[in-house]
Amino acid sequence: MTQRCAGCALHIASAPRAQPSALRRYARAHTYPGPLGCAALSMPRGVEAELATKTDLRALELALKSDIRELEYRLIIKLGAMMAVAIAAVATLAKVL
Repeated sequence: MTQRCAGCALHIASAPRAQPSALRRYARAHTYPGPLGCAALSMPRGVEAELATKTDLRALELALKSDIRELEYRLIIKLGAMMAVAIAAVATLAKVL
């Protein structure tokens, strides 16, 4: 499927400096493939390797969930130890005083 470029900034900038009618002719004559059109053509080479796919995002989500669960367990252990120390300190002070 071939769509017509409406004269985006990328193509107008690359058009020869001329009268507006010449720019309109340039925009009418210029065609590009695919639904993404100008955005796909203006994307620098190698960017595709840096884009995340759905499977990448799902794997990242699972990794983050497991990391959060691990941090939660560590926090519970630390808070429990602090509560035990606080209770022991209060019991010792109650005996002394």
